[in-house]
Amino acid sequence: MNSSVLVNCTWLRPGQVGGSEQYATSLLGALAQHDERPEITLAVGAGFSEAHRVVASAFDTLVLPSRFAGRAGRMFAERSWLARRMRDYAVVHHLGGTAGSTGRRSAVLTLYDLQFLSYPEYFRAAKRYFLRRAVPGALKRCEVICVISQFVRDEVIDRFGVDADRIHVVSPAIVVSPVIAVSPAIVDENEATQLARPTTSGRPFILYPAVTWPHKNHRVLLEALRAPELQGVDLVLTGGRGPAHGLLDDDIASMGLEKRVIHLGRVSASRLDELYRAALALVFPSRHEGFGQPVVEAMARGCPVVTADVTALPEVVGQAGRLVDPDDSEGWVTAIDELGDSSLRLERVRLGYDRAAGFSPQAAASSQVAAYRHSGA
Repeated sequence: MNSSVLVNCTWLRPGQVGGSEQYATSLLGALAQHDERPEITLAVGAGFSEAHRVVASAFDTLVLPSRFAGRAGRMFAERSWLARRMRDYAVVHHLGGTAGSTGRRSAVLTLYDLQFLSYPEYFRAAKRYFLRRAVPGALKRCEVICVISQFVRDEVIDRFGVDADRIHVVSPAIVVSPVIAVSPAIVDENEATQLARPTTSGRPFILYPAVTWPHKNHRVLLEALRAPELQGVDLVLTGGRGPAHGLLDDDIASMGLEKRVIHLGRVSASRLDELYRAALALVFPSRHEGFGQPVVEAMARGCPVVTADVTALPEVVGQAGRLVDPDDSEGWVTAIDELGDSSLRLERVRLGYDRAAGFSPQAAASSQVAAYRHSGA
């Protein structure tokens, strides 16, 4: 055994775990380029290597046997098959927010948020019960706790009394791209027919990339769209179908917005990049975020940001974006409408680009390596 680290990614089911997938794979990609990282092995489930080939090819991998199928099987494997293999490493890093076993090794836990405590009504009873037991247990078992924002760090200290010296903030690894367009662009109709309505028509659109979870609060944007000031603006949604998707469809129909709201579902990274660059603004009315990665992704691509003024979002956007009460539809109307002022828009683009530069892959990887060293790697 040496200073090697085993990173537990068996929880990561591609396309099914939301923003934590983007965080984890981007961080691992950044670590792969870090000159001072320890030797890292990934423990992954079925489908990971196919979905994230570049990341998987950068590290040795242990693949969870197919007999450990489903969530229950994975949890059992974590305490048996994986626990035995943990013994060969100096440090185990649980990157999924819980830690069923540490294999009696020094352990690092990455915790994304404590939303299950703030909004328990958004979780099924079984999931609430599991998290209320699993998260406190993981915080006790793991010597080093990594969180994605200062907001989450403060919550962990306040709610669980964790020693501040054990907690490291490891922000997402986000590539900052050159600013190119500051006005809504037109995408070739043949390349993306689903985008034909908001783009080839020349109408500006606002963008909200978020799975339709209840806390993402899509409805406030529908209410804003009905205002006279925004009659010339469409709304483009991306992200998978969550528990609130049916209700969202009903709201769109009842408000008569079928021609102005376009839901593209999950899109590729390149398509999302194009949408950021073409949008009038990123709008992000979520009621709870441990970080809010799309906010920085947008700023890094020259897209102005209007975001909710709650949880980690003010910390993330700083002075670079517009903050609005998540449930104030009139406030959203004003914040979106004012971006028609080209000088204000240009200033937001400049501030956003500068702000996004602080969340680079290099910074994230360095913070994670420091956490590994604290744990003994």
